[in-house]
Amino acid sequence: MSVPGVVRTIVARGLCSGCGVCVAVCPEASLRMEFNRAGELVAAGGDCRSGCGRCLSVCPGADRPGREPLSLATDAGPGLARTALAGRALPGEFAGSRSSGGLASAFLAGLLETGAVERVLAVTGTAAGPDPDGRLFRFAVMDRAEQVRGAARSCYYPVELSGVLAEVRRTRGRTAVIGLPCAVRAVRNLQALDPVMAGRITVLAGLVCGGTRSRHWAGYLCLVGGGNPAELAEAEFRDREPGQPAREYGFRFRCRDGLPGRVGAAARNAAWARRWFQPEACDCCDDVLADLADVAFMDAGPGRDDQGMVLVRSGQARELFDRLAAAGRVEVEAIADAEVLAAQRGLLRWKQEGLAERLALRTDPPGRRVAPARIARLRRIELGLQLRERRQVVEAFIDCALRRTPARAEAKALRFRLRTLAVRVLHRVVRVAARLERGPGKAGKKAGSRIGPQGQSPHLKPEEA
Repeated sequence: MSVPGVVRTIVARGLCSGCGVCVAVCPEASLRMEFNRAGELVAAGGDCRSGCGRCLSVCPGADRPGREPLSLATDAGPGLARTALAGRALPGEFAGSRSSGGLASAFLAGLLETGAVERVLAVTGTAAGPDPDGRLFRFAVMDRAEQVRGAARSCYYPVELSGVLAEVRRTRGRTAVIGLPCAVRAVRNLQALDPVMAGRITVLAGLVCGGTRSRHWAGYLCLVGGGNPAELAEAEFRDREPGQPAREYGFRFRCRDGLPGRVGAAARNAAWARRWFQPEACDCCDDVLADLADVAFMDAGPGRDDQGMVLVRSGQARELFDRLAAAGRVEVEAIADAEVLAAQRGLLRWKQEGLAERLALRTDPPGRRVAPARIARLRRIELGLQLRERRQVVEAFIDCALRRTPARAEAKALRFRLRTLAVRVLHRVVRVAARLERGPGKAGKKAGSRIGPQGQSPHLKPEEA
């Protein structure tokens, strides 16, 4: 008798983050990862015939009853964040405008060079353009520091772990994994389920995330830059030209015809701020600061150009940073928790009070550490229009850039703008009305004020507080 698995329980509700860990643990090999219409990588396949429930037990999108480890943003308990650091990799280690100061790549390379691990699972670009199933980026097994250095860049593109986890299961060796919070959570669940994998995956590094993007995000930016999304071969998501301020990133790309292109920071940031092409699962994420990782990397706040911040939650990670600093490979200093919270204020608001509002819109909200909020009528309409705008943008992109007969890139881009104009205008009108309805002093609260005196979120349920 078949029972509902992740496809009906998670994917059908828009909660699949595309980590691929369910595929790696399915004893029947009945699951696979594939792109859906929206460009999101999700689990696909039939129902579970054995009823083992392994896929749901590792899924980061499943309900999470009861108390679990939290980050310093919601529970500043002892040991959850031993040290907060800020700094950068020094010239010669990772030169240039690497993300978060190059600290994540320096840390992973240090793990390999010191023998702490024998391999690293990290994301890298496909060497010669898209692979046979059209992916520009993949998780890869790296056993040399040079491979880590070559992959040192940000990736806002769907990737999944099923293939590399299968290799870890087949072969011995201490392994480090770096990924987004959803992937980290899934691997933690895998460690609890499988003692063999728990023994082999010895370091989990997280990348603090405010929402990833589907593969249509790269195609959309290619279209804006005058390219053909169907011919996209290479993408650089955080490209900063000399003299540009920190965090003013553009998008650089190359199509299969060899012609490069670039989209400036203004056009990129406008679409990013509206969360265009963000997977629906990201709307239900309550993982604030890669809460279950041994070490979490993030961008630094204002005044720390070309630097990153790190939450160190294990003695091994702190010892490695001390060794790297002594060797002149990184430059780090201890910082107060308050600086981390200030730098991530927008993220905290999105994943706490923002999440409470988004859960209230759902008819079947998943169990999270944040409870659904009571929201005013116009605010509910405003949030609904935001979701409608994002969905219409996806449909317009598919219709204007991917499905239509070949046309000039400028014509495709114009059709896209016209298709999305009405809902964008309506959204702005309702947003202004909703702010007026809330009145002065009720809108625009800083997320830092939502953290209680003991660092506790006001949205935690009483039994979790």
